[in-house]
Amino acid sequence: MSTATATPDLASQLEFFAKNDYVLFPNVLTRAEVDQANEVIDRHRGKWPNFWSTGARSQTAQCLLDMPELDYLIRHPAFYPLAKAIIPNIVFSEFSIMIREGNQKPGVESWHRDTGPNPKNKYDVTALSMIYYLTDVDETTARYCLVPGSHAVNKAPEPVEPDSIYYKGEREMFAPAGSVIFVNSGIWHCGKWGTGPRERRTLHLYMQPQDVPQFSEHNIVPRRLWDVPDAEQRRFYSHYNKLTRAVVEAYAK
Repeated sequence: MSTATATPDLASQLEFFAKNDYVLFPNVLTRAEVDQANEVIDRHRGKWPNFWSTGARSQTAQCLLDMPELDYLIRHPAFYPLAKAIIPNIVFSEFSIMIREGNQKPGVESWHRDTGPNPKNKYDVTALSMIYYLTDVDETTARYCLVPGSHAVNKAPEPVEPDSIYYKGEREMFAPAGSVIFVNSGIWHCGKWGTGPRERRTLHLYMQPQDVPQFSEHNIVPRRLWDVPDAEQRRFYSHYNKLTRAVVEAYAK
């Protein structure tokens, strides 16, 4: 279980991140904001069911087009100053939502990392990931797990014992709804299934340096985010992936 949470002091957050590859921001959202986010998700699932995968892990990456109410979560002031301190030329990369059902057998979806190291970055970061918990997460629910300080380990995670779901040095990230886990995308991490009845809902963000190729090709970034007067917002959302570039060049002029 993780007990280290973010302090208001940016220098302390940076120090903790440099050592551990993550920072936990508890209670970033109010209960009303969590409820609103879940209402928006339910609306999208009802309106666009074909955009969601099916099964015990249901996910969509094409939801940003129809969720303007959640735009403010992307550069939230709770964690965005830390993101900019780690990646000064930071840009948007990906937005997705995942729902994991409860009542599953104990198990782990394989330990992995999303990116390799980036020697051009002071903190060796190729991309940052922010995971919003939109439901309470404890030992009975699905949960995100990580191994602190693992981004620089030059090997893949070793398999755990067949009768175990625990990895040496791991931290299971328990936190209330509205909390955010802020991580180096190169960290070893996994998802664990929940044996209790409650589902787990998460909103996932990725951000990256502007001077490297786009990390994600999944989202179409809507015009409302990049066709704006504010120059910094335009820059943040205009590191287009192939999908967004095709839309901009063919349909949005």
